[in-house]
Amino acid sequence: MICSLKKAWPAMIIALLTTTSAVQAEGWCNEAPECRSPCLCGDFSVNVDALIWEAVEEGLCYGAVTDLNETELKNQKFKWNAGVRVGLGYQLPCDCWDVALSWTHFNSKSKRELSLDPGEFFISTWGELPIGGLSGAAVSDHWKLDFNVLDADLGHVICVNDCLSFRPHVGLRAAWIDQKVHIDATGASGELPFTNEVHMKSDYEGIGLRAGLDSEWSFGCGWGLYGSADASILAGESKSCIRDATTFAGLTTIVSQKYKSRACRAATDLAIGLRWQDRFCCDSILLTLQVGWEQHLFFNQNNFKHFVSLFNQGQSEKGDLCLQGWVFSAKVDY
Repeated sequence: MICSLKKAWPAMIIALLTTTSAVQAEGWCNEAPECRSPCLCGDFSVNVDALIWEAVEEGLCYGAVTDLNETELKNQKFKWNAGVRVGLGYQLPCDCWDVALSWTHFNSKSKRELSLDPGEFFISTWGELPIGGLSGAAVSDHWKLDFNVLDADLGHVICVNDCLSFRPHVGLRAAWIDQKVHIDATGASGELPFTNEVHMKSDYEGIGLRAGLDSEWSFGCGWGLYGSADASILAGESKSCIRDATTFAGLTTIVSQKYKSRACRAATDLAIGLRWQDRFCCDSILLTLQVGWEQHLFFNQNNFKHFVSLFNQGQSEKGDLCLQGWVFSAKVDY
């Protein structure tokens, strides 16, 4: 797994369980049971989340620089970007069952540029370059991600005590994940100018079952910690294409191919954070504010193909896509 905090999750879970035990041991729950929010049967809810995420994906190395003694791989430089998630919910008038619908939208970009020193050569991961590499090269690499996910689920709140509640849920997830890569390399092969331009596209769309568990540890008087863990399996279609244009000695050669396949992909979601709730307008409105950290892992999402070489035609890099970062949320039940 490529997420930077993957080793921290067990420690976070243990810390949450320890905190819950300490809260119960001190008797906070017994001192302020009125602070726990009961189920709001028959009510609607609207939530808006601001996302500050970083998207990271394996297998996006666009080339290497060598001076014939040492070789350095060149990878994407992933950046933090903003996204949004909006949701609607309804508490069914039947023993705290609820339905929820949410849409997550996130875009990310990466741009790398490099100029080689004398005696250095550029070797492309994707494009067709001269044997031994391109000398005196100027290279630019662009990667773009368009991420859209729609989740619908049915859940039921189980109140263990005044401090602890769980919400198991099942539902459907639909995902549209589109990626593009554009690489330009200009230099020389021997004494002649050489230019290579690569355009790649990889789109995936799928739908499948999703299940998980939400939890809340209440400190009393509206404050508490929340956590969630979900997993889904999506069945869908993956489409990839590549266009490789090479100009050498005044002659331009273009190779363009497409690839399409059916594929099932797994995904996992983890979240943890701090939550505050309070009621207004004669208890008719419940306001929830929270800040947390989320990690979303989509397995084998990198499906860019190597079409150009006869030796690896149709092979894929295969890498996981991870989105992780901060979430600032506001929710109103009415």
